[in-house]
Amino acid sequence: MAVCIHGAAQTHRAWVGFMQNAVALTPTVLRVDIAGAPGTTGQVSLPQQGWAEAFVLPAEGFVNIQVPATALCVEADTVEGKGILVESGHPVTITASNTMNFSGDATMILDETQLGTDHRAMAYRGSPSGNLFRSELLVLATMDSTQVEITPSCPTSTGRPAGEPFNVTLQAGQTYLVLGASAGDDLTGTRVRIPSPTPCQRLAVFGGTQCGEVPLDCSACDHLYEQMPPLTDWGTRYLITPFHEADGYTYRVLAAEDSTVYHVNGIPRPELMAGGFHETSNVSEPLCITSNKPVAIGQYKQSFSCAGWGDPSLLVLRADDRRIQRSTFSTLGPTVHTAHRMDVVVDTSDIGSLLLDGVPVPVTAFTPFIACDERAWTTFEVAFGRHTLEAPSGFSGTLYGTTIQAYGYSLTTPLRRDSIVCVNGDTIILQAPPGMVQPIWSIASGSGDTLGTGPVLVHTVEGDADILVQDGTFPAGCTTPYIYRLRTAGWMTVSIAVDQPDLCPPSTAVLVAGTSMVMEGMQFHWQPPTVVALSELADSVQVILSAPDSYTIEIRSTDGCLLGSSTVSLGTHPAPVVPIISEVGDALTSTSAVTYTWQLDGEPIPGANGMNHQPTSNGSYTVIITDANGCEATSAPYPVLALSTRDPVAAAPFRVHYVSESELYISGEARLEQVEVWTLVGQKIFSRIPHGNTVDVPLPAAGPYLVRVRIGAQNFSTVVMAY
Repeated sequence: MAVCIHGAAQTHRAWVGFMQNAVALTPTVLRVDIAGAPGTTGQVSLPQQGWAEAFVLPAEGFVNIQVPATALCVEADTVEGKGILVESGHPVTITASNTMNFSGDATMILDETQLGTDHRAMAYRGSPSGNLFRSELLVLATMDSTQVEITPSCPTSTGRPAGEPFNVTLQAGQTYLVLGASAGDDLTGTRVRIPSPTPCQRLAVFGGTQCGEVPLDCSACDHLYEQMPPLTDWGTRYLITPFHEADGYTYRVLAAEDSTVYHVNGIPRPELMAGGFHETSNVSEPLCITSNKPVAIGQYKQSFSCAGWGDPSLLVLRADDRRIQRSTFSTLGPTVHTAHRMDVVVDTSDIGSLLLDGVPVPVTAFTPFIACDERAWTTFEVAFGRHTLEAPSGFSGTLYGTTIQAYGYSLTTPLRRDSIVCVNGDTIILQAPPGMVQPIWSIASGSGDTLGTGPVLVHTVEGDADILVQDGTFPAGCTTPYIYRLRTAGWMTVSIAVDQPDLCPPSTAVLVAGTSMVMEGMQFHWQPPTVVALSELADSVQVILSAPDSYTIEIRSTDGCLLGSSTVSLGTHPAPVVPIISEVGDALTSTSAVTYTWQLDGEPIPGANGMNHQPTSNGSYTVIITDANGCEATSAPYPVLALSTRDPVAAAPFRVHYVSESELYISGEARLEQVEVWTLVGQKIFSRIPHGNTVDVPLPAAGPYLVRVRIGAQNFSTVVMAY
């Protein structure tokens, strides 16, 4: 059986709808931000109103398009033609924002192929101030003659009772707004579905509130706005990270089915029924939430008076098994929001491999989750504009920002239709994406003949290949197939050359990675990543070694697949024993070593290379030794203060006068060019250019000191005792 696949030249589509913002304030600004590859062309339009604006992504890779105010849905329980369609020739990431003075929020928009037919809304109650603000949800149809069933979880503003379903028929691009009856009503849990979908019918559903205080009675309120994923995208494990600089956050767990049990950091919580939710506020730590049945997690930035930072915002989180490998996105514009931040969760194996705009995120920034320790999270600030985030094993991420008002959303991909599969073996087992009713498998570059049907495909690997799977319940032409891009891995031979494998600590070594084949776009990743790259590719690096250690190089393709790796162990000789100087008769002697170099006041003494040395001048003596491995060690200074053969203080062209235990007075026979005073353990306590032949030197305490004086072009020194 042959499968007709929608061609690569298709238009990529997404739908946007806007709900009411804080209606009592100034007019709202509706905007669509689009990010993607420079040169991508497309159009934003209101099909039911006849408005359209074309766009071309510039070199910066993103554009901001303001949508007419007529796109704002204002009439509850009324069919309106206010759906916004975004079309592009290549995949793009779309963010929608609804802002006005002191109130606003944003959401990342799902591609049309990511939409579904069954939803539960995540929303919030309105602020009780004057009963002006209410919970809300918005339904948008993508195809004509779409029969929608809505079962509100609370009474609506037009008198519809909670728990009783009602139906509405929508054409493509038409919208339907639902508001809670009062500020205290909450539409969270409301079910929105197409009971009997015809081919290609899908819904875009948005939830939130006009202006809400999170939690209740915390000021101030803000617009909450987020697109709802279909039930097929809900999961059973979520990881929540705390907002940076905020004192706490609120989260909700929403159930899709009866008898849903969930755990927070391993601690069981009460059972939920379908459409039911639990809310927890003032949480400050990261959490791992698991459940026996699919749930949705809403994370809320709290109001300023309870969080100490920013205003409320709603984020619907991605499930842990919905991690994405790469996302290109843009922050909101700089006019209202000037601070932007990302929280990212990765597999611990990807620490050091998470790239922001091609630059690794520092490994020191990650913290493992206590209850799910195979995952770790990090937070970092991002600049205004377009960014790309990627990790080999995938990630989940949230972007948020604030000044007077706040925004936040979970990252997604332009199309959930493409996945890189790194293959290191003869057979691969592929699983159809969640939500596919009748999966049909084929090879993209072949004749289109079916490889198999059903949720699982066992495939024999014969090199790189693109495997397509699409849902047979949809005609080809109204759905985009999911593509598994199989890329062979593990075939490359990798080596590491070391300039000196055995070193004296501390020391440096140069490591150079070699490969059996050179490929365009090869990426070199070192572990640990504390290496200093000596080349643009980082195929050669320098390491600083203070103890034995191992270094691993991983060579990855542009797809992120591991082509090969190698590990080298660098040894260090034991640190040599520090020599000790003792005085035997008139001679100084060192503990045993292989070679010796004697120094007086830090300067080598010509010919003094034996175990013993006969001092001829007062001063500070040290000895540098080498052991059998050629490693060096230096003794502590040994002061020689009073030799019988001469008086260096009297003989030198300067004199040291002992004024008191806290001061020395130095006078020279000629001008003193430089005067330094050191302790005998090498600490400089005084340095001056006197420009005369006398100087006073303050001392910290009584004891021996090394005095070094430059007169003319000669240096003179002596050790003195201050009493």
